[in-house]
Amino acid sequence: MATTADAGEDAAPLLFRAVGPAEGGQVYALCDVAGCAGEPPAGTVVTRPGAERGTVEVCRVTVGPGSQGSELGGRLLAEVGHALVATGVRRLVASAESADADRIELLERAGFRSGGPAPAGAGGRRWFTRDL
Repeated sequence: MATTADAGEDAAPLLFRAVGPAEGGQVYALCDVAGCAGEPPAGTVVTRPGAERGTVEVCRVTVGPGSQGSELGGRLLAEVGHALVATGVRRLVASAESADADRIELLERAGFRSGGPAPAGAGGRRWFTRDL
């Protein structure tokens, strides 16, 4: 799926794609269309199946240093959500350390709500959910 980094005229065309499995989950990447073959992606999301049917856990969101603060992480989470709905997923869950203000802000800006059920052994992590 082709997309753009933002609504500006000079926005680089980006390509969203699932790039492969990762320890029982999936890796999604957002790449500059021109450099996708040989360059690192602009951002990635790693997911794995959630504990409940129709739920997927967002394990990691990574955005390149030049794109931090650009809303690219939220854009990537939105693309992942769209792709997963097509496979029957209805909810995303994610967690963050209570002190990780950047991740908490990213999740909240991407439409996640705080207070999702924490699995056993979650420690000091906060859990978030987003219905798709």
